[in-house]
Amino acid sequence: RGPHFDGHHFVSQAVECGAAGLLVEEEIDCEISQIVVNDTYQALSQYASWHRRQFSPKVIAITGSCGKTTTRSFVENIFSGMGKKVLATEGNLNNEIGVPLMLLRLTAEHEYLILELGANHAGEIARLAAMVCPDVGIITNAAAAHLEGFGSLLGVAQAKGELFEALNSFGVAVINADDEYRDYWKSLVKCSMTTFGCVAGADIRADLDNQKGGNFMMKGGGVEAIAISLPLLGRHNVYNALAASAAAVALGVHPAAIKQGIEQTSPQRGRLVEQSALRGAVVIDDSYNANPGSVKAAIDLLSERCGKQILVLGDMLELGDSAAELHKAVGVYAAKSGIDSLFLYGELSVHVARGFGAAACHFSDQASLIRALRNALSDDAVVLIKGSNGMKMNKVVAAMLPQTQ
Repeated sequence: RGPHFDGHHFVSQAVECGAAGLLVEEEIDCEISQIVVNDTYQALSQYASWHRRQFSPKVIAITGSCGKTTTRSFVENIFSGMGKKVLATEGNLNNEIGVPLMLLRLTAEHEYLILELGANHAGEIARLAAMVCPDVGIITNAAAAHLEGFGSLLGVAQAKGELFEALNSFGVAVINADDEYRDYWKSLVKCSMTTFGCVAGADIRADLDNQKGGNFMMKGGGVEAIAISLPLLGRHNVYNALAASAAAVALGVHPAAIKQGIEQTSPQRGRLVEQSALRGAVVIDDSYNANPGSVKAAIDLLSERCGKQILVLGDMLELGDSAAELHKAVGVYAAKSGIDSLFLYGELSVHVARGFGAAACHFSDQASLIRALRNALSDDAVVLIKGSNGMKMNKVVAAMLPQTQ
Protein backbone atom coordinates (compact mmCIF):
# COMPACT_ATOMS: atom_id res chain seq x y z
CA ARG A 1 0.00 0.00 0.00
CA GLY A 2 1.40 3.39 -0.99
CA PRO A 3 0.28 6.99 -0.58
CA HIS A 4 -1.64 6.93 -3.86
CA PHE A 5 -2.37 3.30 -4.72
CA ASP A 6 -3.18 0.02 -3.02
CA GLY A 7 -1.73 -3.00 -4.78
CA HIS A 8 -4.59 -5.17 -3.56
CA HIS A 9 -6.84 -3.34 -6.04
CA PHE A 10 -4.76 -4.70 -8.95
CA VAL A 11 -4.82 -8.39 -8.07
CA SER A 12 -7.19 -9.33 -10.91
CA GLN A 13 -4.85 -7.74 -13.48
CA ALA A 14 -1.89 -9.57 -11.95
CA VAL A 15 -3.73 -12.90 -12.23
CA GLU A 16 -4.67 -12.14 -15.84
CA CYS A 17 -1.00 -11.45 -16.60
CA GLY A 18 0.02 -14.86 -15.28
CA ALA A 19 0.83 -14.35 -11.59
CA ALA A 20 1.50 -17.74 -9.96
CA GLY A 21 0.72 -16.55 -6.44
CA LEU A 22 -0.06 -13.56 -4.27
CA LEU A 23 1.61 -11.91 -1.30
CA VAL A 24 -1.19 -9.97 0.39
CA GLU A 25 -2.28 -8.38 3.65
CA GLU A 26 -5.82 -9.70 3.33
CA GLU A 27 -7.16 -12.82 1.63
CA ILE A 28 -8.38 -12.18 -1.91
CA ASP A 29 -11.33 -14.01 -3.48
CA CYS A 30 -9.53 -15.86 -6.28
CA GLU A 31 -8.27 -19.36 -7.00
CA ILE A 32 -4.48 -18.91 -7.02
CA SER A 33 -2.25 -19.50 -4.01
CA GLN A 34 -1.84 -16.69 -1.45
CA ILE A 35 0.53 -15.88 1.38
CA VAL A 36 -1.17 -13.56 3.87
CA VAL A 37 1.11 -11.33 5.98
CA ASN A 38 0.67 -8.36 8.29
CA ASP A 39 2.84 -6.02 6.18
CA THR A 40 3.56 -6.73 2.52
CA TYR A 41 6.45 -4.23 2.34
CA GLN A 42 8.17 -5.84 5.32
CA ALA A 43 7.63 -9.29 3.81
CA LEU A 44 9.05 -8.14 0.46
CA SER A 45 12.08 -6.65 2.23
CA GLN A 46 12.70 -9.78 4.29
CA TYR A 47 12.38 -12.02 1.25
CA ALA A 48 14.74 -9.84 -0.81
CA SER A 49 17.26 -9.73 2.05
CA TRP A 50 17.19 -13.52 2.39
CA HIS A 51 17.50 -13.95 -1.38
CA ARG A 52 20.52 -11.60 -1.51
CA ARG A 53 22.32 -13.76 1.05
CA GLN A 54 21.99 -16.90 -1.07
CA PHE A 55 24.63 -15.50 -3.45
CA SER A 56 28.05 -13.90 -3.14
CA PRO A 57 28.63 -11.27 -5.83
CA LYS A 58 30.74 -8.21 -5.19
CA VAL A 59 28.19 -5.55 -4.25
CA ILE A 60 28.68 -1.85 -4.95
CA ALA A 61 26.07 0.52 -3.52
CA ILE A 62 25.84 4.15 -4.63
CA THR A 63 24.01 7.03 -2.99
CA GLY A 64 24.22 10.82 -3.09
CA SER A 65 22.14 13.86 -3.98
CA CYS A 66 23.33 13.99 -7.60
CA GLY A 67 25.08 11.62 -9.97
CA LYS A 68 23.91 8.22 -8.70
CA THR A 69 22.67 6.95 -12.05
CA THR A 70 25.63 8.20 -14.06
CA THR A 71 28.11 6.79 -11.54
CA ARG A 72 26.23 3.47 -11.63
CA SER A 73 26.45 3.47 -15.44
CA PHE A 74 30.20 4.05 -15.32
CA VAL A 75 30.73 1.25 -12.79
CA GLU A 76 28.45 -1.11 -14.72
CA ASN A 77 30.29 -0.48 -17.98
CA ILE A 78 33.70 -0.94 -16.38
CA PHE A 79 32.84 -4.44 -15.17
CA SER A 80 30.67 -5.55 -18.09
CA GLY A 81 33.44 -4.36 -20.42
CA MET A 82 35.72 -6.83 -18.63
CA GLY A 83 33.33 -9.64 -19.54
CA LYS A 84 31.84 -9.89 -16.05
CA LYS A 85 28.20 -10.80 -15.41
CA VAL A 86 26.66 -7.68 -13.90
CA LEU A 87 23.25 -6.92 -12.42
CA ALA A 88 22.65 -3.19 -12.03
CA THR A 89 19.77 -0.91 -11.08
CA GLU A 90 17.30 -0.41 -13.90
CA GLY A 91 15.16 2.70 -14.32
CA ASN A 92 14.21 4.27 -11.00
CA LEU A 93 14.23 1.05 -8.94
CA ASN A 94 16.34 2.62 -6.18
CA ASN A 95 13.85 3.05 -3.32
CA GLU A 96 12.21 0.90 -0.63
CA ILE A 97 10.20 -0.96 -3.27
CA GLY A 98 12.65 -0.86 -6.18
CA VAL A 99 15.73 -2.14 -4.34
CA PRO A 100 14.02 -5.36 -3.14
CA LEU A 101 12.72 -5.94 -6.66
CA MET A 102 16.27 -5.58 -8.04
CA LEU A 103 17.64 -7.96 -5.41
CA LEU A 104 15.10 -10.60 -6.41
CA ARG A 105 16.61 -10.61 -9.93
CA LEU A 106 19.96 -11.75 -8.56
CA THR A 107 21.12 -15.21 -9.69
CA ALA A 108 24.19 -17.36 -9.20
CA GLU A 109 25.66 -16.20 -12.53
CA HIS A 110 26.01 -12.56 -11.40
CA GLU A 111 29.55 -11.65 -10.36
CA TYR A 112 28.82 -7.98 -9.59
CA LEU A 113 25.73 -6.29 -8.19
CA ILE A 114 25.65 -2.51 -8.63
CA LEU A 115 22.77 -0.72 -6.96
CA GLU A 116 21.64 2.87 -6.53
CA LEU A 117 20.15 3.67 -3.12
CA GLY A 118 17.78 6.64 -3.11
CA ALA A 119 16.09 8.21 -0.13
CA ASN A 120 13.83 11.09 0.82
CA HIS A 121 13.87 10.67 4.61
CA ALA A 122 16.27 9.66 7.37
CA GLY A 123 16.72 5.95 8.03
CA GLU A 124 15.85 4.85 4.49
CA ILE A 125 19.46 4.34 3.33
CA ALA A 126 20.20 2.38 6.52
CA ARG A 127 17.34 -0.03 5.80
CA LEU A 128 18.30 -0.44 2.15
CA ALA A 129 21.99 -0.92 2.93
CA ALA A 130 21.19 -3.60 5.53
CA MET A 131 19.19 -5.40 2.85
CA VAL A 132 21.86 -5.03 0.16
CA CYS A 133 24.91 -5.79 2.37
CA PRO A 134 27.44 -3.90 0.18
CA ASP A 135 31.16 -4.51 -0.14
CA VAL A 136 31.79 -1.01 -1.52
CA GLY A 137 29.80 2.11 -0.68
CA ILE A 138 29.99 5.31 -2.78
CA ILE A 139 28.59 8.69 -1.72
CA THR A 140 28.75 11.02 -4.70
CA ASN A 141 27.90 14.24 -2.81
CA ALA A 142 25.44 15.99 -0.51
CA ALA A 143 23.28 18.77 -1.96
CA ALA A 144 19.98 20.49 -1.28
CA ALA A 145 17.57 17.77 -2.38
CA HIS A 146 14.52 16.27 -0.62
CA LEU A 147 14.85 18.84 2.14
CA GLU A 148 11.22 18.26 3.10
CA GLY A 149 12.27 14.84 4.37
CA PHE A 150 15.77 15.64 5.64
CA GLY A 151 15.20 19.10 7.11
CA SER A 152 18.61 20.57 6.23
CA LEU A 153 21.76 19.99 4.21
CA LEU A 154 23.34 18.43 7.30
CA GLY A 155 20.36 16.09 7.45
CA VAL A 156 21.05 15.11 3.85
CA ALA A 157 24.71 14.36 4.66
CA GLN A 158 23.73 12.32 7.70
CA ALA A 159 21.22 10.29 5.70
CA LYS A 160 23.79 9.54 2.98
CA GLY A 161 26.31 8.62 5.68
CA GLU A 162 24.06 5.73 6.74
CA LEU A 163 25.60 3.82 3.83
CA PHE A 164 29.09 3.98 5.35
CA GLU A 165 27.78 2.94 8.75
CA ALA A 166 26.41 -0.23 7.13
CA LEU A 167 29.77 -1.35 5.68
CA ASN A 168 31.48 -4.22 7.46
CA SER A 169 35.16 -4.22 8.45
CA PHE A 170 36.15 -5.70 5.06
CA GLY A 171 34.30 -3.03 3.06
CA VAL A 172 35.53 0.06 1.23
CA ALA A 173 34.04 3.55 1.59
CA VAL A 174 34.43 5.84 -1.45
CA ILE A 175 34.30 9.52 -0.41
CA ASN A 176 34.11 12.77 -2.38
CA ALA A 177 37.18 14.67 -1.15
CA ASP A 178 35.76 17.95 -2.50
CA ASP A 179 32.47 17.74 -0.60
CA GLU A 180 32.09 19.88 2.51
CA TYR A 181 30.92 16.83 4.51
CA ARG A 182 33.92 14.65 3.67
CA ASP A 183 35.34 14.80 7.20
CA TYR A 184 31.97 13.89 8.71
CA TRP A 185 31.70 10.87 6.42
CA LYS A 186 35.27 9.82 7.22
CA SER A 187 34.36 9.80 10.92
CA LEU A 188 31.69 7.16 10.23
CA VAL A 189 33.98 4.73 8.43
CA LYS A 190 35.16 1.60 10.25
CA CYS A 191 36.78 -0.02 7.23
CA SER A 192 39.09 0.93 4.36
CA MET A 193 38.39 4.19 2.54
CA THR A 194 39.44 5.87 -0.66
CA THR A 195 38.74 9.37 -1.92
CA PHE A 196 38.11 11.04 -5.26
CA GLY A 197 38.02 14.67 -6.37
CA CYS A 198 40.12 17.50 -7.71
CA VAL A 199 42.04 18.42 -4.56
CA ALA A 200 45.69 17.44 -4.33
CA GLY A 201 45.15 14.92 -1.55
CA ALA A 202 42.45 12.84 -3.26
CA ASP A 203 43.44 9.23 -3.98
CA ILE A 204 41.82 9.33 -7.44
CA ARG A 205 41.85 12.83 -8.86
CA ALA A 206 41.58 15.01 -11.96
CA ASP A 207 42.96 18.42 -12.82
CA LEU A 208 40.00 20.38 -14.20
CA ASP A 209 42.04 23.56 -14.69
CA ASN A 210 43.44 22.06 -17.89
CA GLN A 211 40.29 20.24 -18.96
CA LYS A 212 39.40 20.60 -22.64
CA GLY A 213 35.90 19.51 -23.61
CA GLY A 214 35.31 16.03 -22.23
CA ASN A 215 39.01 15.20 -21.91
CA PHE A 216 40.82 15.09 -18.58
CA MET A 217 43.77 13.38 -16.91
CA MET A 218 42.98 10.91 -14.14
CA LYS A 219 45.74 10.52 -11.57
CA GLY A 220 46.33 8.33 -8.55
CA GLY A 221 45.65 4.69 -7.83
CA GLY A 222 49.36 3.92 -7.81
CA VAL A 223 49.69 4.17 -11.60
CA GLU A 224 50.67 6.75 -14.19
CA ALA A 225 48.14 9.39 -15.19
CA ILE A 226 45.52 8.19 -17.68
CA ALA A 227 43.89 10.31 -20.38
CA ILE A 228 40.10 9.92 -20.26
CA SER A 229 37.80 11.10 -23.05
CA LEU A 230 34.52 11.61 -21.22
CA PRO A 231 31.50 10.82 -23.42
CA LEU A 232 29.08 12.85 -21.28
CA LEU A 233 28.55 16.59 -21.02
CA GLY A 234 29.40 18.64 -17.93
CA ARG A 235 32.28 18.94 -15.50
CA HIS A 236 30.16 17.35 -12.77
CA ASN A 237 30.33 14.10 -14.76
CA VAL A 238 34.09 14.11 -14.25
CA TYR A 239 33.33 13.64 -10.55
CA ASN A 240 31.00 10.75 -11.35
CA ALA A 241 33.73 9.16 -13.46
CA LEU A 242 36.24 9.61 -10.63
CA ALA A 243 33.83 8.03 -8.11
CA ALA A 244 33.38 5.00 -10.35
CA SER A 245 37.14 4.81 -10.93
CA ALA A 246 37.90 4.94 -7.21
CA ALA A 247 35.55 2.02 -6.58
CA ALA A 248 37.05 0.03 -9.44
CA VAL A 249 40.63 0.69 -8.28
CA ALA A 250 39.66 -0.45 -4.78
CA LEU A 251 38.47 -3.72 -6.30
CA GLY A 252 41.73 -4.23 -8.18
CA VAL A 253 40.63 -3.24 -11.69
CA HIS A 254 43.39 -2.32 -14.16
CA PRO A 255 43.36 1.34 -15.28
CA ALA A 256 42.99 0.33 -18.94
CA ALA A 257 39.69 -1.39 -18.14
CA ILE A 258 38.52 1.67 -16.22
CA LYS A 259 39.32 3.92 -19.17
CA GLN A 260 37.50 1.64 -21.59
CA GLY A 261 34.40 1.36 -19.41
CA ILE A 262 34.09 5.10 -18.86
CA GLU A 263 34.68 6.01 -22.50
CA GLN A 264 32.03 3.54 -23.70
CA THR A 265 29.27 4.89 -21.44
CA SER A 266 26.29 6.43 -23.21
CA PRO A 267 24.24 9.31 -21.78
CA GLN A 268 21.07 8.35 -19.93
CA ARG A 269 17.75 9.59 -21.21
CA GLY A 270 16.89 13.02 -19.82
CA ARG A 271 20.38 13.58 -18.44
CA LEU A 272 22.24 16.15 -20.56
CA VAL A 273 21.43 14.52 -23.89
CA GLU A 274 22.16 16.85 -26.80
CA GLN A 275 19.75 16.82 -29.76
CA SER A 276 19.08 18.80 -32.94
CA ALA A 277 15.98 20.98 -32.59
CA LEU A 278 13.73 23.15 -34.73
CA ARG A 279 15.25 26.00 -36.81
CA GLY A 280 18.74 24.55 -36.45
CA ALA A 281 18.86 25.06 -32.68
CA VAL A 282 20.48 22.63 -30.23
CA VAL A 283 18.50 21.27 -27.27
CA ILE A 284 20.19 19.73 -24.24
CA ASP A 285 17.66 17.49 -22.50
CA ASP A 286 18.33 17.46 -18.75
CA SER A 287 14.67 17.02 -17.85
CA TYR A 288 14.92 13.87 -15.73
CA ASN A 289 15.11 15.69 -12.40
CA ALA A 290 16.45 18.79 -10.67
CA ASN A 291 17.78 20.14 -7.40
CA PRO A 292 19.83 23.31 -6.78
CA GLY A 293 23.16 21.52 -7.15
CA SER A 294 22.33 19.82 -10.44
CA VAL A 295 20.76 23.00 -11.84
CA LYS A 296 23.91 24.99 -11.09
CA ALA A 297 25.99 22.28 -12.77
CA ALA A 298 23.72 22.56 -15.82
CA ILE A 299 24.12 26.35 -15.82
CA ASP A 300 27.91 25.93 -15.75
CA LEU A 301 27.67 23.69 -18.80
CA LEU A 302 25.36 26.05 -20.70
CA SER A 303 27.46 29.12 -19.90
CA GLU A 304 30.43 27.56 -21.70
CA ARG A 305 28.52 27.06 -24.97
CA CYS A 306 28.86 29.44 -27.90
CA GLY A 307 25.78 31.14 -29.29
CA LYS A 308 22.56 32.29 -27.68
CA GLN A 309 22.22 30.53 -24.32
CA ILE A 310 18.61 29.77 -23.34
CA LEU A 311 17.87 28.14 -19.99
CA VAL A 312 14.42 26.59 -19.48
CA LEU A 313 13.54 25.60 -15.91
CA GLY A 314 10.59 24.01 -14.19
CA ASP A 315 10.16 23.99 -10.42
CA MET A 316 12.56 22.11 -8.16
CA LEU A 317 10.29 20.12 -5.85
CA GLU A 318 10.63 18.73 -2.31
CA LEU A 319 12.79 21.58 -1.00
CA GLY A 320 10.64 22.32 2.05
CA ASP A 321 10.70 25.72 3.75
CA SER A 322 13.84 26.75 1.85
CA ALA A 323 12.21 26.36 -1.58
CA ALA A 324 11.72 30.09 -2.33
CA GLU A 325 15.24 31.03 -1.22
CA LEU A 326 16.86 28.17 -3.16
CA HIS A 327 14.95 28.99 -6.34
CA LYS A 328 15.93 32.66 -6.11
CA ALA A 329 19.58 31.67 -5.63
CA VAL A 330 19.46 29.67 -8.87
CA GLY A 331 18.21 32.77 -10.69
CA VAL A 332 21.04 34.86 -9.26
CA TYR A 333 23.55 32.18 -10.27
CA ALA A 334 22.19 32.08 -13.83
CA ALA A 335 22.45 35.86 -14.14
CA LYS A 336 26.04 35.93 -12.83
CA SER A 337 26.92 33.12 -15.24
CA GLY A 338 25.87 35.27 -18.18
CA ILE A 339 22.94 33.17 -19.39
CA ASP A 340 21.19 35.13 -22.17
CA SER A 341 17.55 34.07 -21.73
CA LEU A 342 15.56 32.37 -19.01
CA PHE A 343 12.19 30.67 -19.59
CA LEU A 344 10.39 29.47 -16.47
CA TYR A 345 7.39 27.29 -15.65
CA GLY A 346 5.75 26.58 -12.28
CA GLU A 347 4.73 28.32 -9.09
CA LEU A 348 8.13 28.14 -7.41
CA SER A 349 10.06 29.27 -10.48
CA VAL A 350 8.64 32.77 -9.95
CA HIS A 351 11.43 33.12 -7.39
CA VAL A 352 14.02 32.15 -10.02
CA ALA A 353 12.74 35.05 -12.12
CA ARG A 354 13.18 37.42 -9.19
CA GLY A 355 16.78 36.31 -8.80
CA PHE A 356 17.55 36.57 -12.52
CA GLY A 357 15.97 39.95 -13.18
CA ALA A 358 13.60 41.56 -15.64
CA ALA A 359 14.83 39.53 -18.61
CA ALA A 360 13.31 36.32 -17.22
CA CYS A 361 10.08 35.06 -18.83
CA HIS A 362 7.70 33.20 -16.53
CA PHE A 363 4.73 31.13 -17.71
CA SER A 364 1.83 29.79 -15.68
CA ASP A 365 1.18 26.90 -18.08
CA GLN A 366 3.44 24.70 -20.15
CA ALA A 367 1.65 25.29 -23.46
CA SER A 368 2.38 29.02 -23.30
CA LEU A 369 6.02 28.35 -22.51
CA ILE A 370 6.31 25.97 -25.48
CA ARG A 371 4.84 28.53 -27.90
CA ALA A 372 7.18 31.29 -26.72
CA LEU A 373 10.22 29.02 -26.68
CA ARG A 374 9.60 27.81 -30.23
CA ASN A 375 9.51 31.41 -31.40
CA ALA A 376 12.84 32.06 -29.67
CA LEU A 377 14.68 29.25 -31.46
CA SER A 378 17.34 30.07 -34.04
CA ASP A 379 20.33 28.36 -35.62
CA ASP A 380 22.69 29.87 -33.04
CA ALA A 381 20.57 28.94 -29.98
CA VAL A 382 21.57 26.36 -27.36
CA VAL A 383 18.58 25.47 -25.14
CA LEU A 384 19.01 23.55 -21.89
CA ILE A 385 15.76 22.20 -20.40
CA LYS A 386 15.58 21.03 -16.78
CA GLY A 387 13.14 20.60 -13.89
CA SER A 388 11.91 18.12 -11.30
CA ASN A 389 10.26 14.98 -12.61
CA GLY A 390 6.84 16.13 -11.50
CA MET A 391 7.06 19.17 -13.78
CA LYS A 392 7.17 16.94 -16.90
CA MET A 393 9.74 19.09 -18.67
CA ASN A 394 10.35 16.17 -21.05
CA LYS A 395 7.20 17.37 -22.85
CA VAL A 396 8.90 20.72 -23.48
CA VAL A 397 11.91 18.87 -24.91
CA ALA A 398 9.69 16.83 -27.23
CA ALA A 399 7.96 19.99 -28.48
CA MET A 400 11.29 21.44 -29.61
CA LEU A 401 12.27 18.49 -31.80
CA PRO A 402 11.66 18.41 -35.58
CA GLN A 403 9.17 15.53 -35.57
CA THR A 404 6.71 17.62 -33.51
CA GLN A 405 6.30 20.37 -36.14
